[in-house]
Amino acid sequence: MPLYCPSPIFIIGCLRTGKTLTASILNKHPDIFIQYELNLFHFLYRHWFALTRKREGRSPKQIFIDITCHYLKYKNIKAGISRRDIANMINELADESWGSLLDAYMRLLMLREKPIAKRWGEKSPVHSGSLEHIQKSFPEAQFIYCYRDPRDAVASMVLKEYNVATNDIFFGSAIYNQIVEQYNMQKSRINSCKIYELCYEKLVSNSQEVIEQVCDFLNVPYMPSLLLPADDKIRLIIGWETSDAWEEITHQEPPKGPFHDRIIETITEKWLLYYQYPLKRRPFKGFYRIICFFYLIPFFVLYSFFNFLWHLKYPEFVFYLSKMPDIKHLAFSGA
Repeated sequence: MPLYCPSPIFIIGCLRTGKTLTASILNKHPDIFIQYELNLFHFLYRHWFALTRKREGRSPKQIFIDITCHYLKYKNIKAGISRRDIANMINELADESWGSLLDAYMRLLMLREKPIAKRWGEKSPVHSGSLEHIQKSFPEAQFIYCYRDPRDAVASMVLKEYNVATNDIFFGSAIYNQIVEQYNMQKSRINSCKIYELCYEKLVSNSQEVIEQVCDFLNVPYMPSLLLPADDKIRLIIGWETSDAWEEITHQEPPKGPFHDRIIETITEKWLLYYQYPLKRRPFKGFYRIICFFYLIPFFVLYSFFNFLWHLKYPEFVFYLSKMPDIKHLAFSGA
């Protein structure tokens, strides 16, 4: 087992911007082991941090063992990891910091699922607002931020078969703005040389050049096999075996309604301009702004309310919203 991984890889960005595709490409590399949406910092770290501050008689190590056994139960079963395995690994550590504990667990997971790998990582949209926390725990961590034309990202986000996010084009656009805003606020506070910004459109149109740049950024050798469909062994190890991300790299054009582009452009115009996507000249621009403003009032009212409740309990953490907030979301967040 490698001794400590000082530079884990975090693939971040808004939903439906190519993070799964990027993670799947990198997982074909023998040196890299990327996990999908364990939410290591936004969820696990938040709970560990809150519980360790309460000082209920459990040590930071014991709290870590408890939360990984509870919240990552499915992952542990799949990897054949028992509570005793986690406890033995964690109790050998002299350091009780979150970074040391998390690294030990991820190396254990990597040893069971992909023992030839040298670096672990995770892809998750919620970490777009956790860059500071990540870099405090892992100063040499590297980030790959995926971005995509918001008109396509939001249209893909609201598809009925993609039931993780909202199915409302207005709320989807607001969620896009929220995540990109969080990322851009965070990236100004960390070492910019640790971030690679990956454009989805360039990835699918000029795959080899972009992946060569990513490999150079990560300081791993480029391999032509990264552009080929993954073999069954890798799919089974990592998961999401039937995902299109394991196949050849192709552009996926989401279906759109007649007014989708107009609505998304109106709400996400700031980021369209920032990432230099062309705006289409459309009549009645002011009318659409008024419609979008009034339609999103419930979203922003509820968002502000949930954000307030969240920071009463978790003042150190960014509030993240992936769907229209409701009572279930409040219960899940623990606010």
